[in-house]
Amino acid sequence: MELNDSLSDSQARFALWLECKMPELLRFFDFDKKEILHYSLSRYLLCAPRTEKILVRFVALVWIHENEYDFCLVEAARCLDARQLGIILEWLRDPIWP
Repeated sequence: MELNDSLSDSQARFALWLECKMPELLRFFDFDKKEILHYSLSRYLLCAPRTEKILVRFVALVWIHENEYDFCLVEAARCLDARQLGIILEWLRDPIWP
């Protein structure tokens, strides 16, 4: 992915983290406009598998800095596999706040 030069360091770090850990979720962000694509994300949440909903909600929380999409850490711990939980745990150890 080619990054927008106008992204802040933390936004660029977030974009690279997302590309590396969950590239399938890049489609919910417009890094040229520095925004989350709320409409696409909301539509996806209507039909996505449970584990994917959890991860989408998590990355939205990180980007927005608010729990607008109701991410639940307990639900994540109960439903995600070791790799998916590892992504969240890694972020908790070294958070990125774009």
